[in-house]
Amino acid sequence: MSKRHGAVRGERGAALGVAIFALVVIGALVAGALFVGVQEQQVGRNTIRLDQAFAAAQQGAQLQVANWVEGHPYNSLAIGDSATFNAKLADSTGWYRGTVRKLNSSLYLVRSEGFSADNRTRQQVGMLVRLKVFELDLKAAIKTRGSTIASGNAKIDGNDRAPAGWACDALLPSQAGVQIANSSDFINNCVSQNCYVAGTPPVQQDTTIKPDSMLVFGDYKFDDLKAMRPRSRRRVPTTALTRCSTPTARATPVCGRTGVTHSIRPAPAAATFRSSCFPARG
Repeated sequence: MSKRHGAVRGERGAALGVAIFALVVIGALVAGALFVGVQEQQVGRNTIRLDQAFAAAQQGAQLQVANWVEGHPYNSLAIGDSATFNAKLADSTGWYRGTVRKLNSSLYLVRSEGFSADNRTRQQVGMLVRLKVFELDLKAAIKTRGSTIASGNAKIDGNDRAPAGWACDALLPSQAGVQIANSSDFINNCVSQNCYVAGTPPVQQDTTIKPDSMLVFGDYKFDDLKAMRPRSRRRVPTTALTRCSTPTARATPVCGRTGVTHSIRPAPAAATFRSSCFPARG
């Protein structure tokens, strides 16, 4: 009996050691879980900052191109010069700054740096922008297809003429009055001086004229050009037409030909052409 009692007394305190060991293990697990949670939270915050900075940088670059319209200061930059820009995002989640550098006559580098709302994170994006150029190749006063009749007070003139009172350069060679796919489709019913068809030649047949070819300008179709033009400028103001067509709009009216070649970005100017000579806008 005494031996059995002594064995029980020899195991006294084992439960306390096991409990302490368990507490240590549980504490380590809790500390590890807390550490992992804190790290995940920090990673999440950093991800948000990175997204804010990248969104700000991307918006800064894209806005420069989206707002690049006729008359923009970027057009007048000398090759190698730069212009700066900066602004805050509308939702106050960040801000951006950057530069637009003109690399050559048609190529620009847009560099934008975006910052998070707390300024702790920065991202940078770059964009190469090329001005797409197309030419208005005017070969006749009217280019058409199908049945066409000139009558009444129709005046079709492919000759280069300077408006009365305008100081213009030397006249360019005359073009055709009417360019049509099949010359037999054109009927001249002019019977008075107020109706005529003039040019070199007055009527020119061009069998390459197809329905689609009349809506294509280089690599672009007419619908493409309409889509590229800013929505606010799709309608030509009446004042612009009046200024272009009225010689008295300028003290010394002049003609210019530099605008015959336009760029898609910026959008082409609204002008009233008369053959290859048109009033320079003042």
